[in-house]
Amino acid sequence: MARTKQSRRRWPSRLHFVVRVLGLIGLAAAWVGVRLAALENLLPPWDADQPAWDNVRALADHAYSSADYNVRAVIAGDPGDLLTRVIVGLLLVGGALALFLILVELLVALRFVAGRRSAFGTNALLQVALAVAVLVGVNYYSFAHYFRADTTRDRQFTLPADVQNQLRELKGETTIVVYQRHKTFGALSDKPDRYDYAAERKVVEKVKDLVDQFREFGPQFKVLVLDVEQEDYDNQLRELPEGLRLAIDKAPENSIFFHANDRVQRLSFNDFYQLDKTASQEANDGRGNLVLRYQGVKPFADKVLNIEEKKPRVAVAVTHELLTTGGAAEEYTLAGLKKVLEERGFDTRDLILKKWSRFAPPEPAVYTYDESKYERLADRVEVLTTQLALAAKQLDTWNKIPAQELARRKFDEEFRKEQVQNWTALVEQTTKQKDLAVADQQRLQVESLAEQRRLTDVKAKMGRALADCDLLILPRMTLRNVTLPPFNIPSGVHRLDDAQVAAIKEFIKSGKPVLACFGSVNESPEDRQPPPPGPDRLEELLESLGFRLSRQTVLFDREIGALAEYQATLQGRREADLMSRGDDSDVPPLVLERAPKEGEPAEKALNPIRESLRLTARGLGKGQSLDLRARHPRPVGFEPKNGKAPAVEPGFLLTDPDSWSEDQPFPTEKYLPRYEETKKRGPATVGVAAEVEVPNDWYEKGEAPAEPRKVRVVALGHGSLFVGATLPPAKEKLLLDTCNWLLGRDDELARAGRTWSQPRVALTAREQTWWDWGAQEILPELFAFLGFVVVLVRRLR
Repeated sequence: MARTKQSRRRWPSRLHFVVRVLGLIGLAAAWVGVRLAALENLLPPWDADQPAWDNVRALADHAYSSADYNVRAVIAGDPGDLLTRVIVGLLLVGGALALFLILVELLVALRFVAGRRSAFGTNALLQVALAVAVLVGVNYYSFAHYFRADTTRDRQFTLPADVQNQLRELKGETTIVVYQRHKTFGALSDKPDRYDYAAERKVVEKVKDLVDQFREFGPQFKVLVLDVEQEDYDNQLRELPEGLRLAIDKAPENSIFFHANDRVQRLSFNDFYQLDKTASQEANDGRGNLVLRYQGVKPFADKVLNIEEKKPRVAVAVTHELLTTGGAAEEYTLAGLKKVLEERGFDTRDLILKKWSRFAPPEPAVYTYDESKYERLADRVEVLTTQLALAAKQLDTWNKIPAQELARRKFDEEFRKEQVQNWTALVEQTTKQKDLAVADQQRLQVESLAEQRRLTDVKAKMGRALADCDLLILPRMTLRNVTLPPFNIPSGVHRLDDAQVAAIKEFIKSGKPVLACFGSVNESPEDRQPPPPGPDRLEELLESLGFRLSRQTVLFDREIGALAEYQATLQGRREADLMSRGDDSDVPPLVLERAPKEGEPAEKALNPIRESLRLTARGLGKGQSLDLRARHPRPVGFEPKNGKAPAVEPGFLLTDPDSWSEDQPFPTEKYLPRYEETKKRGPATVGVAAEVEVPNDWYEKGEAPAEPRKVRVVALGHGSLFVGATLPPAKEKLLLDTCNWLLGRDDELARAGRTWSQPRVALTAREQTWWDWGAQEILPELFAFLGFVVVLVRRLR
């Protein structure tokens, strides 16, 4: 009898268990149906501009109509789309089973509560209902009244007020692409280590955190992480807009891209968080820890807020086509300079300031690279036209020469055919070359060339060419190697006309910056072409601003062996060997700091370019430095004309201490350059950056402004620093920092800022022992004791 009653009591429990299992299966089936429906785009999109309830109602209406249609189609025998029918079946059957489970659980709960027949049961039911109502109400209210609190001590997750106000005014969608090319953090080393990879991962995390802050105030931001090592990288890249895709393809390093309204801006990882590998290696008592230097939110925000800003235009003024950014000879071209600037959002333009001729001295001119090429092609077309006319005339003569005349000249018919064939081939070849030259001319954008030809005023021409430029670069490549005189460029090649110098003076007067890369002016005693008489007006112009351009050349102690070998060659004691001559790797790199001499006053504030380069060098690790090398640089200095000491130290590049300044750096049969006590020992300053006041004597009477106009100028004592088809990373960094500072974009330079380090708990050896002992022994024993206490309590019951 007891067994029968017990069996009767068990079957409701077993039935309840079966119902719960079926309900859970129904929930799983309904969830699978929802996921499949989302993948197949069978659900209506969620409209963020509408209230949540409207979206839910639209979703329910769509589900009801779809279910009704598919059920009727199945009853009618319509085969339809099998996958759609399966999805609808899963939703219907699974939803029904889940609903059945909920109803059964509610009935069981009501029976349990009502069966108590006491105020306690009713009170519990009311409390449950009230808790549910409060939970639903609080969540509904939170969606409409969102509030975000930043409880960090320094409010590191709160944007500055000015950035918040600007973001509120933005409209439209901005796509932010975090591009992981796995190029070494900062692109200055080809051997990444654990700090480089850790910094890369952390920057991706920080970008996502920052974008979450942007979403609070600006438009809808879409974030995409592109990793070249992921399998779906190519598919993700193909789905991006063409302009953004092309910008990503050209990116040389890990970058952050901003895309809106078909415009693209790029930010390097290093411009957002800069790795301080030196500090990372020294942290945690030498055991190491990741240390990053936060560059602030402004560079990031500027890319978003100024995504449609005009690209800064940089004019590169040289005196020969070979020295331009499009020059064909790798040892003279500035193609690497153009590549670096355009990758960073600059626009470059070449200005050729001399017109060269085979039979006459060069003339002052102002041509763009395309215009110079157009002129060269025009000359070629003219020559080919003349050659074509002569060849066509000869062909016509051989075709029409009478047989009697041919016999009189003792030529036969076979000879005539051979001549006709040769002249026909020459006509065809010349015609083809002429057509190619004409086609090249037509592809060049030189609509204003005819108007430029009519302008005979060189100053006016150059003024018009510089009018829409924001920065002027004046590279003067001269002394490449004193042991290879034929490969050097005489300084006289770079001399400008007075009208051209006047145009540059007007450019500076307008407050626009200049980067002057002036090489050594020393000439070889064997040079048969003496330099032009008189001073260089452009150098005089810079000296009137306070810059001192020495006429000496810096030589390094390491070069003495090569200089002695070259002297032996001149003396005939050994054969010339051009292959054994050194390159820039033979000279020591330039330095950013010099040791103060005894009794010297404290150094002024650091030059921002120097500080940026110094912090970048710290990203290479302990004992590493930027590989900035320059053979035979020229000392430069700065003395303000107004007598006021500059607040910031102007010098930022110096030579190695093992160097000296030389008046005659070229070895001869009787003279070998070497250091003597009468010569100035290094280090010598070869890079100066200063913000100067435009002198009052530059203005005409009554033209001077009430407040002196300030302009930024950088003078580098080497004309070949940025020469080459590609630039090494260190020179790339120097170029970018210099240009950004000149244009007033100081936020683009690396700065100390706030450091971030991976949170770690520093423990002594004794504390570490206690921690290990507690985790491995005390905690297990504690929980074993608590478990034993629970067993004893249950036995008492």
